[in-house]
Amino acid sequence: GQVTLRRIESWKVFLTSLSIGVIVYFVMRYIKYDLLLPHGITPTLVSVIYADVAVLAIGWTFMIVLTSSAFLAEPLWLDLSVMTPIQFARIYLISKTLLVLIFTLPIGVALLALGCIVNAMAFLLFIPLSSITFISMSARYLPDPTNPALSPILSITVIVLFTPLSAIAAIPALVKASIIPPYTIFYTIITLTIYYISISIPFLISKSY
Repeated sequence: GQVTLRRIESWKVFLTSLSIGVIVYFVMRYIKYDLLLPHGITPTLVSVIYADVAVLAIGWTFMIVLTSSAFLAEPLWLDLSVMTPIQFARIYLISKTLLVLIFTLPIGVALLALGCIVNAMAFLLFIPLSSITFISMSARYLPDPTNPALSPILSITVIVLFTPLSAIAAIPALVKASIIPPYTIFYTIITLTIYYISISIPFLISKSY
């Protein structure tokens, strides 16, 4: 019964994301191709950057919602009877990351179809990787499982994870407006890929759960 419930919830997550992805595609297509012109920094350019930040915030917010209760509602006594704590933690982190990817995939594909490569990578790679770090830090530093408010350490974690994402929102718009060179996108993707891998993968291979 529990497995079936999780599958239904995954499909609900995917259908919600698919709907948002369709909306994002048409809205961002209008903004990026009908409004933004290469005339330098203008109010329209600022509006496009705000739109990019808003789209990234959608993915980030749903990542928090999908992972904020990680480990808290799991029947650990049942899971740990068939595997070691380290095995359980790794499998659980991977499954939650895949759940986040199920949500972010349609939006990432929509952004990729629009040529928003940096923002698409945020949904296809950076936000799912961020979930590993957020879940791990929540499991270690959540002060009260019955009152899942952010502790100072978790607040810092949120800032560390989201700040690079909010910063990259400006890059595609600045390239479109011919303010920065196009190769900036390539270096940004490489840098952020290394960054998010370096802060997430260590939690997967850690033995200190």
